[in-house]
Amino acid sequence: DKLYIKEERTIKSQKESLWKLISDLSNAFSQPDLSHELFLNAPELHEAGFQYLFSCYDEGIGCLYKILKQDVYKTKTRDVKGRRACNVVTYKWQNLLEMDKSKIKKIKKQTPKTGIVHIKKLHQKRQTTKEERNILDPILSEKIFPNDKLPNLLSQLNTVSTGWTESHIKIFWRNNRINK
Repeated sequence: DKLYIKEERTIKSQKESLWKLISDLSNAFSQPDLSHELFLNAPELHEAGFQYLFSCYDEGIGCLYKILKQDVYKTKTRDVKGRRACNVVTYKWQNLLEMDKSKIKKIKKQTPKTGIVHIKKLHQKRQTTKEERNILDPILSEKIFPNDKLPNLLSQLNTVSTGWTESHIKIFWRNNRINK
């Protein structure tokens, strides 16, 4: 029974992520221009890249006919050279991240040292300030998370800074509590 529930839950989460992907792709390809976030880091979005992509189908049909004559009908001698050739440049996610890092390095080198450049880091950890720490210190000695104090803490923290949610407070308590 527990296994069935777990599988059902994972199936539900996979369905949700699949439908989100479907909606993102349909939104991306329904727009007339290439301003969607899926196309922002695609380096081959220029005329030559499109021509390679569109000609790939016709060249693929020609290659399949060659293979058909060589391997199935055996009317021509078998020639396996060039079967893996591809006119479309493929990129891995890691390659795109490395390209972004190199762009950031170029920007840093080109800007003068007196100029201020704001470059957003991919995974930037949030640093808790002293004021926020003073507000959150009373709950750190609790053995069980005090849900009754949560709305008051949330309102106090949001007056000091932005970005605090109930889950952030619970994570802070879990990571910093005294009686672990």
